[in-house]
Amino acid sequence: MSSAILAAFNFVRSNLWFINKVFTCTIRGMSGIQHGQGLLLAAGAGIMAALGSVSAKLATNDHFILESCQFTIKADLCVQISIMVRVVFFAMIFICNGMMWTLFTKSLQFCSSTAEATVANTANNFLVSALVGVVLFNESLSLRWWMGASLIVLGLLLIHRANRKDSQEIHKVD
Repeated sequence: MSSAILAAFNFVRSNLWFINKVFTCTIRGMSGIQHGQGLLLAAGAGIMAALGSVSAKLATNDHFILESCQFTIKADLCVQISIMVRVVFFAMIFICNGMMWTLFTKSLQFCSSTAEATVANTANNFLVSALVGVVLFNESLSLRWWMGASLIVLGLLLIHRANRKDSQEIHKVD
């Protein structure tokens, strides 16, 4: 578990410039407050997407719920409680995904490009999914997982950077 936490720390540390960008949010021709709001909405969308995935995992797997229930309550009530909790988590799948799409759509209004909103959304989705997996489900994330997640986020950042350079060149020509 400590290696997964160390990997998460290294992932965040290697992307500190992105985190700094989320909080400073200065771009030519756009209000810093609106731009920051767009990035925060996109980050919230990523968090909601991760929570939707966690809800799906909890809704389809009664082992975790039954184990937690039997630890705190009498065993004969746990089956009924497990069914009710799974129904709630099943509903949470749709609620979280609806909120994710709402936040992501709103973030597109304030971000300078769709790539920028997508980068913030995806990076937060990966990070929250990883942290919840480690903390709640005792999952161990391999170096291969962290490398894959980092490469996906890096690819999105490169796309964003290319889009930003193209838009700056268009504004110079005008």
